[in-house]
Amino acid sequence: MWTIPFLICTALVVAGTWHLRKTFLSLQRSSAPGGLPAQELSLYDAAYLHGGTAHAAVTAFLAMRLEGRLILSRSGTATVTDPAPRNGVEAAIVDAAGPTRQRALRELARGVRTSEAIRAIGLRLTREGVMPQPVGVDRFRKLAKSRAFHGWMLVAALVVGVVTVPLATATGNGGLPSLLAFLLLLALGSVPVVRYRIPDPFRIGNGHRQQLASLQGDAAWQPADAGLATETTATIKPFALGSTSHVPGMADDEVQTLLDEFRTAASVSSRRSAATAATATAAASAAAAGYASGFTPSSRGGCGGSSEPAGGHSSCGGHSCGGCGGGCGGCGG
Repeated sequence: MWTIPFLICTALVVAGTWHLRKTFLSLQRSSAPGGLPAQELSLYDAAYLHGGTAHAAVTAFLAMRLEGRLILSRSGTATVTDPAPRNGVEAAIVDAAGPTRQRALRELARGVRTSEAIRAIGLRLTREGVMPQPVGVDRFRKLAKSRAFHGWMLVAALVVGVVTVPLATATGNGGLPSLLAFLLLLALGSVPVVRYRIPDPFRIGNGHRQQLASLQGDAAWQPADAGLATETTATIKPFALGSTSHVPGMADDEVQTLLDEFRTAASVSSRRSAATAATATAAASAAAAGYASGFTPSSRGGCGGSSEPAGGHSSCGGHSCGGCGGGCGGCGG
């Protein structure tokens, strides 16, 4: 009688699915419901929601560049011409430039992206519930173990099916129905493996997408005051929201150079943090990946990604500045 082994396997797979789903959802809970009212979001908040620390830092860099308070040379050197910052993020740029007010863009990007002012943006958005709380390594390990447990339930169902179906066929007690039943059970049981993957530890949750989409669809939205000129805020707003990578008054390759350098700095930092998390979860992740490989496409594995866009590898010196004669700082000036 194949129905009894089948029902037992179904119960095991359902238990594994329930446990996996419960563990996965515990990682998705935000620090608080809802989000910030649009009028309380600054230009840098919007940029952070779109592209994380790198995009927020580039937005501040562009604001200073457009107002002539910072110059980017062809050699890849950034020079601060006005040491009086308009806000905390600009203060981080001035501090990173050092007493000489001049520093290589790659070094400047690394210092600004990890500054207290940039981190404070993420902490505020997390505290207000727009972004979820950072997930500890122990919780990732728990999810990996839940995936492994669910995987063993699938393996058990597969083994029982391999034994039961031939017996049912040989005895004439429902060989085809038993085959279809076990195949359906394995197929449905594999869905949670794909659905409840180990998430990227640096990925921002769905809350930020909803908030960002509402801002992008609201042409009348005015960012909270960040000390910038009204014209500068209006010029940079589409870039901060991620609607475009073009910034009026600047060459596109100059903007791309900034994005490449800041994203590269972000990617290096993320890979280092990811390596630490991956070491702690390697055993559990390997178990989860092992069973999944037989049924579904491989999971993304441990905590190895970044919410921020993958960085390029070009340096400032590798780009022209739209044929602007002298340094990039002279464009339009």
